[in-house]
Amino acid sequence: MGDENIDATSGLVYEAGTDEDLGLKFTGVTRLGTVERLNLLNITKLSIKTVIEYTARHGVNVDDFSPQIQQLFILLEHIMKHRLKAKRNLLGSGKKGYWSLVEAFEKSSPEMNETITSVRSLPNIKTTMGRGRAWLRWALMQKHLADFFKCFAEHRRTVGEWYDQEAFLMNEEGVVIGGLLMGLNVIDYNVIMKGEDYDRPLGIIDLSQYLKDGNYLGKPPDLTAPQDLKQNETTSSVDSTKLSKLIDQKAFLEERNKKLELTVEKLQKGASQREAENEGLKATLSNLEAALSESTNEKEQLKIVVDRSSEDLERKMKVLSNDREVERDALTAARSGLKDLYSASQKQLDTEMKLRHDIEKELEVQRNLRSEKETALSLLEKDVLEKQTTIVSLRKQLEEMKSNHVKLQSQLQYQKQTTQDQSARIATLEARVSQLSGLSKQQENTIQQAKSKLSDFEKAASEMGTRMQELQLMKNKTEADFKVEKEWRESLQKELQKEKDRNVELQHDSRKLKTLEEEYSELKEHYATLQDTINDQEQALAEMAMSLSESKRHMAEQKHTSAMMMSQKWADDKDISKCQQCSKEFNVARRKHHCRSCGGIFCFACSDNTMKLASSSKPVRVCDKCHTLLQKSTVTTGASSSLVN
Repeated sequence: MGDENIDATSGLVYEAGTDEDLGLKFTGVTRLGTVERLNLLNITKLSIKTVIEYTARHGVNVDDFSPQIQQLFILLEHIMKHRLKAKRNLLGSGKKGYWSLVEAFEKSSPEMNETITSVRSLPNIKTTMGRGRAWLRWALMQKHLADFFKCFAEHRRTVGEWYDQEAFLMNEEGVVIGGLLMGLNVIDYNVIMKGEDYDRPLGIIDLSQYLKDGNYLGKPPDLTAPQDLKQNETTSSVDSTKLSKLIDQKAFLEERNKKLELTVEKLQKGASQREAENEGLKATLSNLEAALSESTNEKEQLKIVVDRSSEDLERKMKVLSNDREVERDALTAARSGLKDLYSASQKQLDTEMKLRHDIEKELEVQRNLRSEKETALSLLEKDVLEKQTTIVSLRKQLEEMKSNHVKLQSQLQYQKQTTQDQSARIATLEARVSQLSGLSKQQENTIQQAKSKLSDFEKAASEMGTRMQELQLMKNKTEADFKVEKEWRESLQKELQKEKDRNVELQHDSRKLKTLEEEYSELKEHYATLQDTINDQEQALAEMAMSLSESKRHMAEQKHTSAMMMSQKWADDKDISKCQQCSKEFNVARRKHHCRSCGGIFCFACSDNTMKLASSSKPVRVCDKCHTLLQKSTVTTGASSSLVN
């Protein structure tokens, strides 16, 4: 090469005195990075141009033995190694390798992943430098090298972890080199990968093959003039721009053709797949239609069964309603008879009360006479003997009256107990009647639920008919839209699952209807037993009416006490400030307490009693008056119950 100088920073070899011709102008240390980038960019332009011209002239495939392609790979390796950051470890400091950068972009695209995996699978490559060289050759052979450099230019932030800010890939020259490498997609590069060849040291850039042309090497005698220099520069710049435009157009057209071929292949594969899917869908459609026909037959059978069961239920309900009306008439007749007996007993009690008042008046008169006789005895000593005989007779009469009074009291207590037992039995009868009405309401509710389920079944059958029409429409549209058919097939599977679930529910509902029929038969038996119990209770009521006729005298006191209890209401805390028994005022120490029997407000001392009432299962607070009355009533009820037994 003659007198040549080697740049220690970039590894470029250039002849002395040719810096102005090649545009390699070093103007200071501050512009060293930009000058290095310009040198590498200009030389790679020349190298790409020579490779394209070589393939255009000879028309053969380029392999790894041609010097033009070897120089291009040396330049690309210089670009990848330009201004790499230093790495520090325990063994010392050194430079990072660009193979780790390539591995960092492994998941950026499927092409990058494919090239990296193929490079890793190569044997006899021991160093990262050899893997990087193999990656460059493999990417050029697959015609993805320009795309990879564009990816580096787009992700400068991640690239900055490996390079300085003045590096080739961190500036605009990295974008330019990506566009230039698009022109290499025109050539066909074939290489036989040998791992041992890629671990050798980096080669030197040979500029001699770019200086053979007269445009670069030969200087005419008039070249020293500035006008000639300007003309040469303009002509070379115009030629280079035209050539770059042509290369870019060729690369763009080839890329478009490749993309179109790939899309055509994808469409063909998709069409074949969709045809196969169509056949599978047709088979599934036929199966679905058969299953739907079977489900419709099953539904029709279920409808027939449900109709029969509904008719049976309606008949049974009519019978039940008739039985209920008869029972209600019998109960109303029994209640009217009881009311008549109660009114007659009340009238008799009123007459007895009047007689009692007359007797009390007579007793008062006799007492007055006795007082007059005592005064007469004090005044008249003569008539003592006659008066004593009259007094003895009067005493005998008084003892007889007292004995009669005691008998009357015992009879009153007995009548009270009998009346309370009768009221309790009437309450139990009313509770049983209410239970029967509740059971009838429950049966009516179950029948309404069955009717609603029947309506739901009919709606489901209509929905199935509409869905069959939709399925036929979707079958006509399968050839037009394959993606919609996939979604539709999934929806059909879901709907079939739903229909199966509904069929299971229908079977479950039919079983429920059978259980309802069994329950209805059990209710009929229970109703018969209830009728027997009602007949027994009517007999008991007749016996009680006989016992009521005997207790007419003692109903007056019970009526009086019951009227007092009914007249009393639940007192409000705001209206009462004193105890209703002892009339002591309420304060913080003396609190208010309600009587659960009469509803009045009393202090603690006047309401410290507890008794069981008909409205409560546990003993509750009761005032002193109510306590005494309730004790008397319990005593009378116990005596009457013992007499009845």
